[in-house]
Amino acid sequence: MSSNILLKHSVLYAIGNIANKVAGFLMLPLYTSKLLVSDYGVIETIDLLVMVFAILLGMHALGSAQIRIFHEKKEQDPYKVISTSMLLAAVFTGVIAALGCVFAESISEYLLKSDQYTLVVQLSFLSLVFVTQIELLLIYKRLKGQAVYFVVFSLVRLFASIGLNVYFIGYQEMGLMGFAYSVIITSVVFSLVLLADFIYHHRLSFVGDVAKQLIKFGAPLIMASASMYVIHFLDRFVVNYYHGLEEVGLYSLAYKFAFLVSVLVGEPFNRVWDVNVFDYAEKKDWKPYFAKVFLYYSIALFSVALGISIFIDNLLGWIIDEKFAGALLFVPFLLMGYAIRELGDFFKQVLFINKRSKDVGRVSFYAALANILLSFLLIPFYGALGAAIATLLTWSLYCLWLWWLQHKEHHIQYPFFKVFAYIGLCTILIVANAFYSAESFVVDFIINLMMVGAMLLVIFYGFIASEDRNNITHFVASKLGRNNQASS
Repeated sequence: MSSNILLKHSVLYAIGNIANKVAGFLMLPLYTSKLLVSDYGVIETIDLLVMVFAILLGMHALGSAQIRIFHEKKEQDPYKVISTSMLLAAVFTGVIAALGCVFAESISEYLLKSDQYTLVVQLSFLSLVFVTQIELLLIYKRLKGQAVYFVVFSLVRLFASIGLNVYFIGYQEMGLMGFAYSVIITSVVFSLVLLADFIYHHRLSFVGDVAKQLIKFGAPLIMASASMYVIHFLDRFVVNYYHGLEEVGLYSLAYKFAFLVSVLVGEPFNRVWDVNVFDYAEKKDWKPYFAKVFLYYSIALFSVALGISIFIDNLLGWIIDEKFAGALLFVPFLLMGYAIRELGDFFKQVLFINKRSKDVGRVSFYAALANILLSFLLIPFYGALGAAIATLLTWSLYCLWLWWLQHKEHHIQYPFFKVFAYIGLCTILIVANAFYSAESFVVDFIINLMMVGAMLLVIFYGFIASEDRNNITHFVASKLGRNNQASS
């Protein structure tokens, strides 16, 4: 896959992510008018419970294992890897779903203080079976390079979910049960669509040797997934313990903006990169290519972090109440932290070339321990700001350690001088923006736009290789020429 295709597919996945977020935002009026506040608590609690089971079962780890073993078997029949992973997941999630359904009433009474949510719990566990199949089969589509299919399928699934929610929650006024019915119906229908498509092209089979390889590679990553869960959510409990729910609310809002780095850059890039990285690594000049991709990926991550940081006050002024303005303080730390985390995941993929999943699991575990220690050291004194700083330091440790492990193995010469120079420049501008704000909203917005324009020029002439600059210039010129011809 060429760099152009890598970029195009990443943009496609980013568009899908943006559409998902916009749709979620547009559905808020329906949810907030038709669902009780307690319903949100029930949904969140059950989702977290099911997520924990998915992590412990290794469902996230199985996806990574599926990608790696698929490439190892590509000269034989790689689609047996997809088939075997699907059947493995069906067995594991089927057992958990069965247990969840049997003990649903007890789970409802213990976690939600009432047995009235028993059916919702049962439907949530059943949906785990079908959602897992969807995720694994969508990886199959990514492995085939079908980015357009992936995005279109995801959007159709999204709109179907929205339609069902409007019908069940808005028209039928079924409340929480309507939400649960929407989830299970879309999960079943769309998993069957993907399964039928797979069976049409490939025979469904289970290969014992492939199953062993999937489990061997994926088992250490269960620890990695559990550690990521701890890093993402533990600090909220610590903040609540020492400073109360109001501080948690501000921190959670800041986290939503910080995740945009992953939504807009990290996830779209990785959906293309992780299924092609092993093919790239088989080429003769793969190390210089990885170094160049790392540079441009770093610039994209920190450019988005910078853009959100300098425009966040303008955006918040339009969409949230003044009482949430305190969240602004935490956003830059979390943005930088998650940009660094994405770079760490880049190094993680390099370690996967030689199947170093145990190293990744070990690093993730120690990063989680570091986060726990930092949280209890910083949060009692600095509240949510301490949690944000702890997150930044944790992801920095995670990234540095993974870089060191893959460096010992592959000795890739990354352009760290340029990367650190750009990160430093972004940091200076973020700090300067934090201390300066024009009295006029319009003036402040124009200054921010000018800053972004200046940064684009700095990137183009200071960080992009001359060959790539020429390619970009020729591409833009050709597009403009076509448009001029069409208009004339």
